[in-house]
Amino acid sequence: MEYDFNVLRFPDRLVAEDGGRVIAALIGRQSEQVDLVLDGSYADPRERWNVLVHLVSMGEIRLREMGIRSAHCFVPQAIVRSYGRRLKSIGFNQEAGATFLKEIF
Repeated sequence: MEYDFNVLRFPDRLVAEDGGRVIAALIGRQSEQVDLVLDGSYADPRERWNVLVHLVSMGEIRLREMGIRSAHCFVPQAIVRSYGRRLKSIGFNQEAGATFLKEIF
C-alpha cells in the first residue's frame, strides 16, 4: 500500500500488516474543535470580523503552545457558502460539507 505517512501531519498511526505488507491503517493527529460564539448585536459587521480574526490569531498561538497543529470548525449548513468564504480567507480549508480545517505550523 503506497501512502505518504507524513509524520508531521499524521503523528499517530495504527497499521495492519500481512506478511510485512501494510494492508490498512488508521492515521490521526490531535485537532481542536473550535466553535464561534458571537454577539451579533455587537458593533458593525466589519468590527465583528476584526474581532474574529484576532481571536483566530490568538487561538493559533494557544494551540501551538499546547502542541496541537490543527483546528476543525463545523459550520451550520445554512451558512456554509457565505461563512465558508470568510473562513477560507483566514486560512481554513473546506474538508467535507460543513467541516473546515486550519493547519497550524
